[in-house]
Amino acid sequence: MNFSIVKMLRCIPLVVALLLGACGGGGSSVTPVTSTYTVGGTVTGLNGSVVLQNNGADNLTVTANGNFTFAASTTSGNTYAVTVLTQPIGQTCSVSTGAGTVSGNNVSNVTVTCATSTYTVGGTVSGLTGTVVLQDNSGDNLSVSANGAFTFATPVANGSPYSVTVLTQPSVTMSCSVTNGTGTISLANVSNVAITCALNTYTVGGTVTGLNGSVVLQDNGIDNLTVSVNGPFNFPAAVASGNPYIVSVFSNPASQHCAVSSGAGTIASSNISNVGVACLNNQLGGAIQTGTPLNLTKAVSTLAGAAPGADGTGAGVRFNAPFASISDGTNLYVADTSNHTIRQIVIATGAVTTLAGTAGTQGSADGTGAAARFNTPYGITLAGGNLYVTDSGNSAIRQIVIATGAVTTLAGGVWGSADGTGTAASFNTPYGITTDNTNLYVTDNGSHTIRQIVIATGAVTTLAGTAGAPGSANGTGTAATFKNPAGITINNGTDLYVADYGNHTIRQIVISTGAVYTTAGTAGSRGSSDLIGQSARFNGPIGITVDNGSLYVADQWNHTIRLISIVGGQVNTIAGTTGVSGSADGTGTAASFTLPSGITSNNGSLYVADTYNHRIRKIVIASWAVTTLAGTASVAVDATGAAARLVYPNSITTDGSNLYVAETINNTIRQIVITTGAVTTLAGTAGTQGSTDGAGTGGTFLNPSATFDNPSGITTDGSNLYVADSNNNNTIRQIVIATGAVTTLAGTAGITGSADGTGAAAAFSNPTSTTTDGSNLYVTDTGNHTIRKIVISTGVVTTLSGTVGTPGSGDGTGTAATFNGPASITTDGINLFVADTGNHTIRQIVIATGAVTTLAGTAGTLGSADGTGTAASFSGPSGIITDGINLFVADTGNHTIRQIVIASGVVTTLAGTAGITGAADATGTAARFNNPFGITTDGSSLYVADRSNGTIRKIQ
Repeated sequence: MNFSIVKMLRCIPLVVALLLGACGGGGSSVTPVTSTYTVGGTVTGLNGSVVLQNNGADNLTVTANGNFTFAASTTSGNTYAVTVLTQPIGQTCSVSTGAGTVSGNNVSNVTVTCATSTYTVGGTVSGLTGTVVLQDNSGDNLSVSANGAFTFATPVANGSPYSVTVLTQPSVTMSCSVTNGTGTISLANVSNVAITCALNTYTVGGTVTGLNGSVVLQDNGIDNLTVSVNGPFNFPAAVASGNPYIVSVFSNPASQHCAVSSGAGTIASSNISNVGVACLNNQLGGAIQTGTPLNLTKAVSTLAGAAPGADGTGAGVRFNAPFASISDGTNLYVADTSNHTIRQIVIATGAVTTLAGTAGTQGSADGTGAAARFNTPYGITLAGGNLYVTDSGNSAIRQIVIATGAVTTLAGGVWGSADGTGTAASFNTPYGITTDNTNLYVTDNGSHTIRQIVIATGAVTTLAGTAGAPGSANGTGTAATFKNPAGITINNGTDLYVADYGNHTIRQIVISTGAVYTTAGTAGSRGSSDLIGQSARFNGPIGITVDNGSLYVADQWNHTIRLISIVGGQVNTIAGTTGVSGSADGTGTAASFTLPSGITSNNGSLYVADTYNHRIRKIVIASWAVTTLAGTASVAVDATGAAARLVYPNSITTDGSNLYVAETINNTIRQIVITTGAVTTLAGTAGTQGSTDGAGTGGTFLNPSATFDNPSGITTDGSNLYVADSNNNNTIRQIVIATGAVTTLAGTAGITGSADGTGAAAAFSNPTSTTTDGSNLYVTDTGNHTIRKIVISTGVVTTLSGTVGTPGSGDGTGTAATFNGPASITTDGINLFVADTGNHTIRQIVIATGAVTTLAGTAGTLGSADGTGTAASFSGPSGIITDGINLFVADTGNHTIRQIVIASGVVTTLAGTAGITGAADATGTAARFNNPFGITTDGSSLYVADRSNGTIRKIQ
């Protein structure tokens, strides 16, 4: 059948139907035919299966991209609405041109576009200060400036990875870290990424040096670290940026103390590695230093020895540097100078009592007996039942009624040289005094004049000399000159004879005219020659008296008593031996004295104030026999506490258990047990000068065979003592504590100089103090005005600071600096601290460089002011020690103990009161000292060599 026939056959029913309808055939109506059409379209991007739905009922599952058609047709004129009923897994399909009305044609333009699902990536930021830049998958950046939730702008397709990192940290001091920051998107948003921000943390550490044992360090009070070897260290806990670190020593090693440098600061943006911890032996600088400051109550007590001043009979009596005496035929009256009292001795019995003043207590009060006060009384005379005293420290002339002990001030009372009546007059260190029962005649030592006082009125005039003009000229009245005139006596009521101390001569003054002559000696020429008149020689003539046509002179530095025949001028030595000090009784030159001062005569005898033997000696003129009337010589007594006797203890050191004292005048080294106060002699023999080394015996009295010559300074390293043997020896001596063996480490006895060298090849000039850091000694070479260094192991001596023979006060490095008679030295292991005595300052020397600075005081300015640095003042400071934090200074001229904070230079007075001597135990400024010289510490307390009291004091 061809195509045209077929078409015709298909059209026949339609034609028939149309005809029937037109004709109304069959007798009934005809039902019209309704047309329907399909709905479909195209799917793209599909991976999986998607369920589409048309008009909320017709579901179609599509599993491949391409055309799709819903099974159910839609009648023309009806609407269609294609939606996605079920999305494919991991995809999202969207429908476009999916809704409309069927209108005579199939719908085939529905588009279903499928794409993989995307999800957001985010999380939470905490701890943030500032702005952090986050990044996802190396491209999506997000700046976050607040704590809380965050979400990246670009979502990530399902099944794709995400990787969140910190692109830019908030600052150099803060870092942010990411947790849960990586993964694969799996059909859900990611919201658990955690960004934790915190300040950066850095380690704190440094280097330990000098350690022997274990030290516990601490950072910020909580982080402890035990270090047992020298080298670098780091604390285990890091410290956040911007926070402080404070490194301290929590626990020191046994027998050491460690100091921290560069130990505090604020963490910035790097590790700390410059903290220094330097460990030093506690045995340092002649003391025990624990690294912590002494915690002192300032309570002062006496550990050993007893201050002089006891009344009694014979050897039980104690004087303290008596300078003059006078007799009424029955009694002797003594100016007990350093006790600040007037003593009375019954000549027949030797019984001693105190007539006026209180031993060891200075002052200027009038009063009766012990209520009166004196200040360094030097001269004494007698007229009409009264004593007259040159109260030198008060610049006054005092009167004492012998019968009652009542003391009043006759003239003076202020420093100066003015003539006038009573207290309108002034004096400058009045010294010797004599009388013709109407007038007093006084040597005004500091003014270089001879003064006359009318007893009845107190009127004072100048008889001879010119105030402030020292010299040796003979002449009349003010045309004559004197130089520090001392003793004075009167002959026949017409002539005065003066011991012109500074000129080394004896002068005569005719009272009626004031004419002055030289009787014996030559001005400026010292010696000991027994010759006639001005051909004779003296060495510091200080005391003078007259008896039966002869003058008798206490020739102080010759340690002798001289006789001058007024007629003829012949000079002879009647007692003592030139240059030999001692305390031996005997006849003539067999007897010995130590710096005798005052002399008087009565009933065929002379009475001598043997000042530094603390005795009153009697010389029978007819035989020159010398005996001791009262007092105890300067002898060392080994005993416990107050029963022990020390003679001018000069310097002191400690090993923590014992004190070691250089007893200068006795030429011995003493040992004191701190816990008991028991005193023994370790080396040397009291009163015996020399330079002999010795092996020691290991007994209680360890080395009596060794000899010293004015040992002045002493220090210890715990096993050995090192002594500055200062006088003629000019050497540094070493003593093994365990055996007492004495050797000479450096210098040669009898040779004075400044040579550097090894051992005996080196030379010193009056070395007075020494200290040690355990490896080296440091010496104040006082006569050379330098600081010397000695390597202990080799004896090699070098000059660290100062210029030989050039006193001065200049700061500088090494020999560019100058000192003026430095007398004491200590060390903290890094610095030296020097009591620059002649400058009245405290100096600091950096050991490594020799750089010298002035820590406290002003050169040339004496005083007692507390203050900071140069605002403070001192008076001849002679002892110094440190606890590593503070300095403690024996301010000798002020009779006080001063404290200096090293870091700030702040100076305060720890104990004693400036200008007031005494021996009183008390607290702080209520305590009294008398020329404190040496000082040391055992790490808990201070110990002071209270020189003129002959005691060792403890400050706790």
